[in-house]
Parts: sequence; structure tokens; C-alpha cells
Amino acid sequence: MLLLLLVISLNQYFENFGVLFYICYKNTGREFTEFETKELFTRYANDVIDNCAFGLKVDSLKSKENEFFIMGKKITDVSFWFMVKYFA
Repeated sequence: MLLLLLVISLNQYFENFGVLFYICYKNTGREFTEFETKELFTRYANDVIDNCAFGLKVDSLKSKENEFFIMGKKITDVSFWFMVKYFA
């Protein structure tokens, strides 16, 4: 039963992602538009993790300066010197 609720929730997030992506495309006013797909899907993954793990409703596509997204990006940003220090 819990799995069913999780799948329904994820489906809702995917539908919202499609709608927001379409709105972003329409707001550019151009026929061809470039998007940074890594950032779009990272924001989508962030929304799914927020919902599934923490029960939060965060819309990372609408709010570009989302605190949860920024903190997650800082945590996963691994520099060269961090790797040297970690593995040395």
C-alpha cells in the first residue's frame, strides 16, 4: 500500500515537471531554446527526494534559489583538493 502511494506521488511530480518545463519553454518566446538538462533533472530529482525522504513539497523549478537545492548542491560539489585530502 505504501508503495502505491509513493508511485502516485512520483507520478504527480513528473506531471508537474512536464507542465513547468513547458511553461519555461513558452516564457522564452523563441522557437528553439536551449536548456541545461543536467540542472533541470537535478532539480526534479531534488523535488522527488524532498517528497519521498522528508515529506516536503518543494518546487525547485519555480524557485531557483531554493535553500534545500542549494545545500544539496554544496554537499555534492566535490573539488579536486577535497578528493586529495579524502583519499590521501
